[in-house]
Amino acid sequence: MMDSGMYTIVAHFPDSETEIGFGQLDVYDHLRLPILLASSYGVRENKEDVVLTCYTHGMSVQWLFNDMYLKFTDRRKLSADGRRVTISPVTREDAGVYKCRASNPTMWVESHPLFLHVIYF
Repeated sequence: MMDSGMYTIVAHFPDSETEIGFGQLDVYDHLRLPILLASSYGVRENKEDVVLTCYTHGMSVQWLFNDMYLKFTDRRKLSADGRRVTISPVTREDAGVYKCRASNPTMWVESHPLFLHVIYF
């Protein structure tokens, strides 16, 4: 990242012509696996909430539920920074496998799966 910036390129050709160009070079860190944690892994239906947090240094985060993009609703809310999902209250349809996908302009990586269990009677 310290090498990011504007660069000047000078090319000297055999016929003694010289070409000069300018360009922006952006350098991004290699993304490490994001860590996905839940405030609780077994919650009671209609009685408890859960907060899922994606710990990453990626520039953006996407959320997956059972290998599909998570749909946000009145009960499933995304934080302003995109790194937390709050489900309030939890229902049995929220049980399943969650992942977060962190990305920068050059790559993306997914967290290990998180299994959320919903206890209902």
